[in-house]
Amino acid sequence: MAPLSALGICAVSYVGLVVVCLVLPSRRGKLRTERSLLLTGMSLADAHAVCVDRLETEGFRLTRNEPTRLRAARAQKYTAGNPLVTAGHGDKSLAAELVLEQRGPDVHLTLALWLRDLVFYDTGEGQYIEAMLDRLLLADLRGEPPPVVPNTDFNASCALANGLGMVVASLWLLRTGMDAATARDFAVGVNMCWIYSAVFSVLAWRAIGLRPDEVKGTGQALAGIALATAACGLAWGLYLAIHRVG
Repeated sequence: MAPLSALGICAVSYVGLVVVCLVLPSRRGKLRTERSLLLTGMSLADAHAVCVDRLETEGFRLTRNEPTRLRAARAQKYTAGNPLVTAGHGDKSLAAELVLEQRGPDVHLTLALWLRDLVFYDTGEGQYIEAMLDRLLLADLRGEPPPVVPNTDFNASCALANGLGMVVASLWLLRTGMDAATARDFAVGVNMCWIYSAVFSVLAWRAIGLRPDEVKGTGQALAGIALATAACGLAWGLYLAIHRVG
């Protein structure tokens, strides 16, 4: 009973986090963003060569190469699904489309960037794409460092969600009609969930320590472990008080 209760609480907490991310206002999808630039006094061929060079310098591989249209992709720099991998926005896979149009002595350029994975809640991906558009169009690629946009580590969010879920679950012990044995097993299950919050918090602190400029979430991880610890005490306290144990 206790292990099943723990698994249920953790699963509901995770689902709750996903639901909150879906409900809160945010950009979602692949976050395709466009930017235009006028290259003055440049031929179409020269503009095409410059664009190819800039894309390749930034690690993009051409998938379509025509005189007036380029498409390219940058591969993902980490292994998805590995909890020990610390990834920032700069490690995510990007796609680019570039359209060139001769306008008299000038060339009008339209560059679009988007993520190749779906985003359910924008944690800075949109800002990173904007920064990459500026970089590809205007920056000195060999002299300026790539943009860094911090994001909150997902493990920190999981730790916080799990801690909140544990507090809510502890209050379930106030439900009338729960016998002492069931209440004891449920309280044990709540306490077992502390392990999940601890693991999520440790993984978050590890990621933040490895890349402090890119990964944030120290406060969320601390809040998660604090709420989880408080929920353990609350669950036992309610169980002992309601069933007059001891």
